[in-house]
Amino acid sequence: LLSEKAIKDMLHHQKALEFYFNFIYLSGSSLIFISILFFIIYFRRKNKEIERLYVRFNLIFDNIYDLAYVTEFTPDAIPVHFIEANDRALSTLGYSREEFLKLNHLNIINAPWEDILSMMKTFFEKGDMSYRIELKAKDGKIMPFEVTSKLYKFKAGNPIGVCIARDISEKIKMEAELKKLSVTDSLTGAYNRHKYIEIIQKEINSARRHG
Repeated sequence: LLSEKAIKDMLHHQKALEFYFNFIYLSGSSLIFISILFFIIYFRRKNKEIERLYVRFNLIFDNIYDLAYVTEFTPDAIPVHFIEANDRALSTLGYSREEFLKLNHLNIINAPWEDILSMMKTFFEKGDMSYRIELKAKDGKIMPFEVTSKLYKFKAGNPIGVCIARDISEKIKMEAELKKLSVTDSLTGAYNRHKYIEIIQKEINSARRHG
């Protein structure tokens, strides 16, 4: 991914260009020719730098095995929309790039909006966070993921969050199988002594509560 310094440099160059063009607009037509010449030289040089950064960015971003997506937030932790997603995220969730960039976390996380917004506020407070969630594909399929997120804040512009999501479907199946093996006899499939004690204790507690 682009470093925070590279992103800040790009934003700085963009602000410099905006200031320069506003200056030219106010100065009148006498500087138009010089402005065009300057723009061509400046743009070609900076465009090569930006193009080189984006080539490196895309090579890394689209070859990540996990899902990777970047989202813009308001300063008070409300997700606005996704601003980038790698090929893995698009193919797994079944969206085209144009469709996905119109969405935000509220559209793809399988949870009540209140819970999602609460989680986003916690994320803003910590700056980085790892958590388990269920993501919802375009066709309605629900899949479990383990997500690692990092927040980047800038002096100009809204904060952005970078998320890497790993499919843990097989991991959850394995955890369930290990849990089953821990409480059952491998030969008969019957509960083992530890599980029987757990069940009996629950029944004793229930009997005490209800007399």
